[in-house]
Amino acid sequence: MFHGFPDECYAYTVFADSLVALAWQCGWYHQPPMVDARNAIVVDFASSTEAEAEASIPHGWNGPAEFPMGVIGTVKSREAVTAQTDRVERHLSLIATGMRFDEFQRAVISPLLDRRTCPDTGCPRCAERDLRGLADVFGTLADGTDQRVIHLFSRWKPSDGLIHRLDDGDVEIVHHPLSSIPSADLEANRHYHVWEGTPLQAEAFRNALWAPAWKKALNRSA
Repeated sequence: MFHGFPDECYAYTVFADSLVALAWQCGWYHQPPMVDARNAIVVDFASSTEAEAEASIPHGWNGPAEFPMGVIGTVKSREAVTAQTDRVERHLSLIATGMRFDEFQRAVISPLLDRRTCPDTGCPRCAERDLRGLADVFGTLADGTDQRVIHLFSRWKPSDGLIHRLDDGDVEIVHHPLSSIPSADLEANRHYHVWEGTPLQAEAFRNALWAPAWKKALNRSA
């Protein structure tokens, strides 16, 4: 709890559940029920065109691991807030509802990671991954989640070329305009924070905040 942002993770989980309701034509739910059905969703927070979305793929992937479901995305921007905290702006966000993060890690995140996370600068697999396009990314999400339909929320509509490439893998894109998401909810979930302090800093945090509270409770019970 000391190096995650559980409030942001909870908010994005609710956001994902609302996306499912919207995707299945139930309208936007501000307080949706928890979705336990498997769904594959892509939200493009930033792109005006398909080419812009594809150009974001080599920018690296990121996503906090505190989510109860699977989430990863490309990074639009990243700025330091403190020495240990960065504010990250999402570009593409890949979401799998009804799928635990550890499952998502193995099935989707690991195949998507590129040379930025690999210690081998000459890794041939990473070199191949550098050539990936949107069809490859969408295919990885579909295969990893065992879904043949991906719900895409974006300003742009999928081109015939992208649709045909995914048809070859028996994957369908159902497009929803980004404007169908209420603007306040969209903006509220465009950014998230990551904490990257050292173990020593984490220990100092626990001693300063958690341990005194625990000791006070212990003293009261005594």
